[in-house]
Formats: sequence, C-alpha cells, structure tokens
Amino acid sequence: MTAVSVRGAWWPGNRLAEHKTLSYAGHRVAQRLAAAAGADHALLLDEDGRLGEAALANVVVLTDAGPATAPATGLLAGVAREIAIEAVGAREEALDEPVWRGAREIVLTNAVAGALAVIAVDGAPVGDGRPGTLARSIASALRDARG
Repeated sequence: MTAVSVRGAWWPGNRLAEHKTLSYAGHRVAQRLAAAAGADHALLLDEDGRLGEAALANVVVLTDAGPATAPATGLLAGVAREIAIEAVGAREEALDEPVWRGAREIVLTNAVAGALAVIAVDGAPVGDGRPGTLARSIASALRDARG
C-alpha cells in the first residue's frame, strides 16, 4: 500500500472521534486527497506532524525504539489495533514527524482488511520499501484472532 500524509487531519483532543459515529467527513476528505494523489490511504497528522491514524485504519510504526501506535485520544481505537498492540508489544506514543518518516515499517490495521503494509509515504519508501516482519506478525495475530 502507498499513503500520503495529511497535516491537520488528526485532532488529538477530539473526543467524538473516539466513538463510532456517522461523523467521518474529515476522514473522507483525507481519503479523497489520497486517492487524488494516486495513493491507497491517507495518514492523518496533527498540526505539528505527529502521526495519529489513517483515514480507514489504525497505524503501527516500527522505529528504532520498537513498535508504536498513537494513543487512543482523538482516534477510534479499533479491535485490530488492540490485537496488534498485544501481539507486537507496541507502546502508545504520538510519533513526531522525523521519527515516523524514518520508520522501518508502517502497518495499517483494520478489522475487515487486516494488516496492510505501507511501502511508501508521499512517494518516499518506508524502510526498504517492502513489507517486513512487523506486518507479518500483525497479520498472523489478526488471522489467529478471527479463528
């Protein structure tokens, strides 16, 4: 999968975003921006460039400090996210832009789609540009959870 970043599309203080509602206009606009750019997904950033979630999924990032995912503030903490956190021991941290852009892997998690490896963001490769062990580990955990 490829992604584009959308600055200002994640609002960590937005408590409404933590619940399933019909209010997904911001996510839909971000996803349309991704499609217009020829990307599969939109990564939602706060105004400072910290990574929150994707328009259609949660995000787990593999950095030099290990796997991380944004805290569940201002985003919908999905079931797949919880499974991924347990499976790979991800810490909750809103990663600054230089950190997530330098990630070895970025994986989107969605209860329907499973684990999706992001191989490029804004045209730049993520890690070596191929799915890695984090994506495989999360995909396996999600398959196991489905039974």
